[in-house]
Amino acid sequence: MPLRLQDHDLAQIARQGCESICPCPYEVAPRCEMPPEPVAVSCDADVIRRILENLISNALKFTKSEWNNPDKC
Repeated sequence: MPLRLQDHDLAQIARQGCESICPCPYEVAPRCEMPPEPVAVSCDADVIRRILENLISNALKFTKSEWNNPDKC
């Protein structure tokens, strides 16, 4: 799969990745803190967004905690 490298704001890509997880299937949603200024990178935004969504989803899924229970939603 060829990459489509373009200039993007990494903070915006991360925000979109967090927003796609919410509403999350867990009682506590991830908190996404970004710097107020753009973080310029050259990347394939779709690939980076999918990676971030996967990382966030796995972190929520595999974090063992009494509040991390999908049955409580």
